[in-house]
Amino acid sequence: MIQEVLDALYGNNEDDSLYNASYRYMVRDFEDLLNYGKNGYNPEILIEIIKKERTRLKNQYYLYKVLKSADGLFNTDIEKFRKYSEMYREAIRYYRYASIRDKGVIRQKKEIERFKKELKEKFFKYRNFGRGKDNTCIFHPETLAKICSELTGIDDEDITYLHNEIIEFIRICPESYLKKGIFAKYIGSLFGVMKFNYKDPDIDYHQKILLGSCFGITYLFDEIIDDHAYSIEEKKEYYRVISQILKSGKGDETEFSKDPLMAFTENTLIKIRETLSEKRWNMLAKSYSVIADASVKGAGWKYCHSLSDEDLYINAALKGSYTRIIPAILADCNITGNFLTHSLRSGYIFQLPDDLRDIPDDIKNENVTAFNYYPDGVSRLNYHPINILLMAISRISYVDYPEMKDACPLYMISIFQSLKALYIKNNGEDLCNFFMNMNFPDETIIEHLCQTGRYCTMITDFETEIAGKCTLISLDMKKSLK
Repeated sequence: MIQEVLDALYGNNEDDSLYNASYRYMVRDFEDLLNYGKNGYNPEILIEIIKKERTRLKNQYYLYKVLKSADGLFNTDIEKFRKYSEMYREAIRYYRYASIRDKGVIRQKKEIERFKKELKEKFFKYRNFGRGKDNTCIFHPETLAKICSELTGIDDEDITYLHNEIIEFIRICPESYLKKGIFAKYIGSLFGVMKFNYKDPDIDYHQKILLGSCFGITYLFDEIIDDHAYSIEEKKEYYRVISQILKSGKGDETEFSKDPLMAFTENTLIKIRETLSEKRWNMLAKSYSVIADASVKGAGWKYCHSLSDEDLYINAALKGSYTRIIPAILADCNITGNFLTHSLRSGYIFQLPDDLRDIPDDIKNENVTAFNYYPDGVSRLNYHPINILLMAISRISYVDYPEMKDACPLYMISIFQSLKALYIKNNGEDLCNFFMNMNFPDETIIEHLCQTGRYCTMITDFETEIAGKCTLISLDMKKSLK
């Protein structure tokens, strides 16, 4: 099954598009997921994980209250040290979680111990880094560039290049996009490319910075497609130009869109094309075509359209999976059948947590996802997206990686983090009421999830915290560049 996708990616079968091969694979995989839901899925196991996490968060909540009061009475700072300890513990968990989620890599004990040692050393070295007299944030481009230099050993020329790439992205990006957190996606994507093959002694950091920056810039494609300020005709023409570039070869000329933002993203693809080998460019172009086709398909959906479970979930999984495959291609990794299988089967886990946390935004912007189509769409879905997500987490934990005993608790991090983000976006509204208003199924496991949301402020979510800081910094930088 996966060989068809692999052949399409490497161009071994020119008669088959990567989108079609991937879609066929995902149709069969979706059937496999539903069969697992009927025959192998045990929600009671996940309920126990949720209950343990809720108990832990509840204890953290009351400990926080006690320490805060004690600090106020005795003029101490014990809560600060407790937070550092919690952050250290969560950093180790996140290291293992991100490794299995993004690469399908199970970190061994020696690797974890080495990471713990490096984490301590970096904390003491960088705890005051970027906080000088002007209280410069660690996520400011100059600070990020300095830290990159310290960690990787890249030279001043590449540091300047990295700094300029960040500044250019902020300059061209509309303020409304920055407010929605696009800068955090840009930074995450840039370093997402950097982290692949980072121990290769022959690594070309200048090229990796260029490609990582380009990868981050291409996230603007989704924003443009979802932007109601552009007409349907403008979007169709934009999609046509993007498709033309993805089918082009080195040196081919392209007439860019007249809109500066659209042209910026189109030129970014040209940069990638001219930097990569012909083989890698073809692999990348096909992968971007999958995301582009899925994005355009989803952008055209309305609540009045008759959509099936397969339409919504396979489309979401394809977008999620190729956002992990693309950085591996850009980093010149060997794309194997095992990695493709992991990425495609994980597609639900990559995309659905984002859709969960973005429910209020998607409703406001009229973007159709499974979460808001379920209660408001003209067709009735057979499966709620939270159930699909839970089944996907259970399957990958107990079928794909049974040797990793805590895989499921680690994967559940994605849901807990989404609950925290959703709670904040709803201004602290009780999640049980929110779930009920959104027609979440009345099931025990979902009841336990929304109850956990009452203590979700104690969840340490590195990605969301970083995203929030990046957004503030990007907005300040935007003002300074005007």
